[in-house]
Amino acid sequence: MLAMNMPYIDATRIAVAVGKSFAIIMGILGLFTFNLFLLLIAFFLYYGAAGEEEAAVISVTLEGILVKDVMSGLPDVIYVTPDLTLDQLVDVMFKTKHMGYPVQQNHTSPVLGVITFSDLRRIPESERDTTRVKDVMTGDVIAIEPDADAFDAFKLIMSNNVGRLIVIDQGKIVGILSRTDLIRSIQFRGAYG
Repeated sequence: MLAMNMPYIDATRIAVAVGKSFAIIMGILGLFTFNLFLLLIAFFLYYGAAGEEEAAVISVTLEGILVKDVMSGLPDVIYVTPDLTLDQLVDVMFKTKHMGYPVQQNHTSPVLGVITFSDLRRIPESERDTTRVKDVMTGDVIAIEPDADAFDAFKLIMSNNVGRLIVIDQGKIVGILSRTDLIRSIQFRGAYG
C-alpha cells in the first residue's frame, strides 16, 4: 500500500522501520514478562525485517542491469582442461588470481564442469600431482544467459552458495559472472547510481 504512493525502496524502508520497532517492543515485553517465546518471535521479526530491507536495496540497485553488463566476458574467461593435474591448477590459480574456472577440452567445446579452490583444498597436497581436474570438478554447472537480469543472477548465486555462474549463450560459454562482479556493481551503483 505504501509503495503505491512512494518509491518502492522508501516504502520498504518505512515498513522495515515499523517492523523493527514492533520487534523491539515485543522484545522488551518478552523481557519484562519472562516470555522466552515472545523474545524468540521478536528476534526473528527484527532480523527478518533487516533481511528484507537488504534484499530490497540490492533489487533496486541492480534494477535494469543485465548479466552481460557486469560479467567478465571473452577473451578474459580462463578455462582449464579436464586432464590438468591439481598441481598445474595451483600454478594457473597463482598466475591468474582466480578462485574458480570452467572446465573445457578447448575454448569452443561445451563446459564439462567447474573447478574451484574449495575443490582443490579437499585433496591432500601429496596427491595433487596425480589427481586430475576431471576427478574433483563439479559436474553440475550452474549457468545463466547474458540477457538475464543481474538480480536473478544474484539470487541464483546466493541460493546455490557458489562464487560464480557460467554465462552461456546458444550452448557456448561467453563469460563468467562472479559474486565479486555483482558486489562491485552494487557498491558502484550504490555510491554513484
